[in-house]
Amino acid sequence: QQSFLVDSLELGKNLTRFVNYHVPMYSCCKSIEIDPQTFVYGMYHWIPSFDKYRVMTVFENHVHAFKRTKALRGNTPTENGTVYVGDGNFGAFLDEKCTPDKTIALFEKISSDNNLWLSIVDHKKVQHYAYNNSRVIMD
Repeated sequence: QQSFLVDSLELGKNLTRFVNYHVPMYSCCKSIEIDPQTFVYGMYHWIPSFDKYRVMTVFENHVHAFKRTKALRGNTPTENGTVYVGDGNFGAFLDEKCTPDKTIALFEKISSDNNLWLSIVDHKKVQHYAYNNSRVIMD
């Protein structure tokens, strides 16, 4: 997967880049079961690749919550970093296993609300909107 990721990011290095995968590297949940090997691999291989190739937005899923991180590089908030959004909660039952942890400083916004991310991309700008299940923009 790493070589495919790097090859794909390299091919699009002059384009705006987005990534989407299932289990989040930056979960907003107080406790989540993530395979430690997968987590470590992601933190040491995927995240540095996102930083190197200046991925704009990463869409994460799995834990059925709402989140948007601050812009990050090297796991540190910074201007023009990668923003991680998710976590896959549109049309799902609210997951009682995920209690958003509001003490983590990497998050700009988090909640357990149902949500859908809509991205509008044109030749001049990119806009991401999070909607709740009542069709109201949350973020």
